[in-house]
Amino acid sequence: MQIYTGLVREFKNYFGTELKDTPTRGFANIFYINKSRVRDIAFFFSEKSVNLKNILINDFKSNYEVIYEYFNEYIPDNQYLFVITEVDKDSNEIDSVRVAYPQVESYEDEISKRYGIKFLYFKEELEESLYNLPVKLFPAHSAKNILAQGVFNRIHHINNYFHCNLEKNIIKSVNFKTGWLYRGIIPLLKYKNWGKENLALVEKICSTSSFHHSLAYSLAMESIINISVSNRVKMIRTIYCELERITNHIFWFVNLMYLTYSFKEYHTLLKKVLYFLNFLEKELGIRYFEELNYIGYVKDILWYSLEDLRETVEEIYSSSFKNIYNSIYNSTLKKQFKGLSTLLEENVLESGITGPNVRASGHIYDVRYFSPYNSYLDEDIIDKWEVVTFNGGDAYSRIQVRLWELKNSVSIIKGAIDYLKNDTTKIEVLDFANIKLIADKIGISVVEAPQGELVYIVKTSDLPGKNNLGSVSIQTPSMNNFFALKNFILPNCDIKDFPLIVHSMDLCFNCIDL
Repeated sequence: MQIYTGLVREFKNYFGTELKDTPTRGFANIFYINKSRVRDIAFFFSEKSVNLKNILINDFKSNYEVIYEYFNEYIPDNQYLFVITEVDKDSNEIDSVRVAYPQVESYEDEISKRYGIKFLYFKEELEESLYNLPVKLFPAHSAKNILAQGVFNRIHHINNYFHCNLEKNIIKSVNFKTGWLYRGIIPLLKYKNWGKENLALVEKICSTSSFHHSLAYSLAMESIINISVSNRVKMIRTIYCELERITNHIFWFVNLMYLTYSFKEYHTLLKKVLYFLNFLEKELGIRYFEELNYIGYVKDILWYSLEDLRETVEEIYSSSFKNIYNSIYNSTLKKQFKGLSTLLEENVLESGITGPNVRASGHIYDVRYFSPYNSYLDEDIIDKWEVVTFNGGDAYSRIQVRLWELKNSVSIIKGAIDYLKNDTTKIEVLDFANIKLIADKIGISVVEAPQGELVYIVKTSDLPGKNNLGSVSIQTPSMNNFFALKNFILPNCDIKDFPLIVHSMDLCFNCIDL
């Protein structure tokens, strides 16, 4: 992989006056372009080994805004390049970029189903979208050669259906219908108050990443209204992020033990994580990681609670880590998962996979390190952790990454607690009731949620005097991992391994049906 230090400059020179460059605070470049050039831009970036990670949509009254998120970790400082174009709802057509990036076919299919946008050279006949069906939904019918497999997470109570085309019990291709859990949260964000009301909404998107959704939205809004937060706020946000990561990962292992019939370990881990949540609720009032984060500030952690928090985190880590370690490194589980659902190294970037799943394929990428936020690279924290990677690319490597990330999270929390014990700064509660948003301003944030890269793109209304948002686009890690699972991981796997493979990806179906 070459290092393209002048890529952005070369991009500007190549397309010249056709580009409208919008500077942002931080790590991203934003360019507005005529829709007739989206395919040319795709070929330009493809030749430079830049990855197209996502396609997002902003739904306005008369048009759609199509946002292409390009990424290359080797671009210094500004690793994200967002190319934005408009599609009139009357014509509703735009060139497909799958010629340059074949992996985006699933994204374009999904956008076509949800919004009716026609991607030219897209010849398949679209199925009717569940988003347009009545409220009363039923699982789709199964043809003779198709096996419908339900995924049910017993802790988070979310489900969805995959349709696997089989040949002698081997999965040849996978189709799926989304929309089972669609709740219309994103459209509401444009009409609710951009402060506390929207924060309360985004916290409801995902039960396992509530704080990370709140944080991502807050960072985007803080960029728009141009405010900076204190080091204390950053440190406490870092603690909450890692507490949520620990909780998510241990719950994930609880489910893993259940799926592998390791019921003794299942009950042991479940008791430990419930004890941990009871402590958080009693001492910090944060059992569900909601109503902790606000725009410009965060719920403080009192000095006398810091040492109790340290001791409890160490206790839950040491006991849980030992149980999980003994389980996954025994010969039975290792044999069961080693080599299962391997993602080939050459397909890692093309697949769009993210989070622990991409790090399980030997790819050293973590938003906390490469596009830092909060306090992850502060001198009090940076020497406490490292990006965890394993090279197998299989389900077993995904298990190992999540296990060793528990150790990382505990070290980060302990470093942050050491800082807070010597910090006497008071957190000011900020009131934004009288703040008027500047029209047509954009804010972007990227955070490393427990499942992977979470992107928020927030834009204020283009009408002066309007104090509400014009659009909010959210790209969740489960969307990326869902399409990677469909296109690169499940094909050629045995259907009997289906539940274990899907669980290894740590999908949140609320985030997929966003």
